[in-house]
Amino acid sequence: MRHFRGTEVAKPIPSYLVYKGTVFDLVDAAVDFVLSKIALSVGTRKAGPQAPVRYEIPKRRWWQRRS
Repeated sequence: MRHFRGTEVAKPIPSYLVYKGTVFDLVDAAVDFVLSKIALSVGTRKAGPQAPVRYEIPKRRWWQRRS
């Protein structure tokens, strides 16, 4: 049973989303969601035309192994 405040049905949290698709689509959507919620620092363009970006938690692919 759900409880709502007031008379209008609303999302439980502002970032509530429904994801559909294959397992791979769901994993990609989950990674994108988490990365959108954590801190992201952007460096300077000293080394070239593209500024380096760094997430609070490193984004790695499953096939990349730790050294």
